[in-house]
Amino acid sequence: MQREMTMEQALGLYVERAERMDLMNRKTIRWIVLYDDGRVSRETQAVEYLNVLFNIPIHPLYQNKQGRLLLCYDNGRVNVLDIKEIFKDKLKAKGFKKNGYCMKDDRKLVRAFVCDKDDYLVICSIDANGKKYIKADLIDKRNATPNMRNEGNMFVKDARPYRWMVFPGALKKWLKPVIVPTGTNRGVPLESYALYPQLVELFRLAEDLNSPPIVCVH
Repeated sequence: MQREMTMEQALGLYVERAERMDLMNRKTIRWIVLYDDGRVSRETQAVEYLNVLFNIPIHPLYQNKQGRLLLCYDNGRVNVLDIKEIFKDKLKAKGFKKNGYCMKDDRKLVRAFVCDKDDYLVICSIDANGKKYIKADLIDKRNATPNMRNEGNMFVKDARPYRWMVFPGALKKWLKPVIVPTGTNRGVPLESYALYPQLVELFRLAEDLNSPPIVCVH
């Protein structure tokens, strides 16, 4: 009988990924910079302009057909972007471009993730009655595009997301209770998922290892 993966083993998955990043970082780390006014630019390093929303490091590990950039909005939509195609088309060269992400009055871009298409996106949400839910979606089940202005797929409907996390596919066994058929449902009640505290702790540790996007607050 297969034993449950421990927290140390799970963290080891991120350590291994971070080590692979270090080995590949002799190549260029590209930066995608998103601005408050909706624009985007490709840069060779993080920038410190006052109107920057996200500085997103794209390590060589993700500059291929497996790499995904997730733009997460507070209305439950997530735009799943093909990183390789973005650099082939929209961000061929350094400099400002328009139309970096979807800007509409009914939504706000609040999180960005760089990950692998075989990772899982976990979303925690709360409905109008204050009840909390959790769900996990395999990223590869969602269509990836190079269109940064796309409003994205609806991942959660009739509830407001308040936490997004990304986990390696190897943690599928941990996530199985909250993996739901691809769609817009909210998932399962958060209170019924016993592993939630461990997931949050693991995600925080993993972000320290894997260079998350820099969120500029001003």
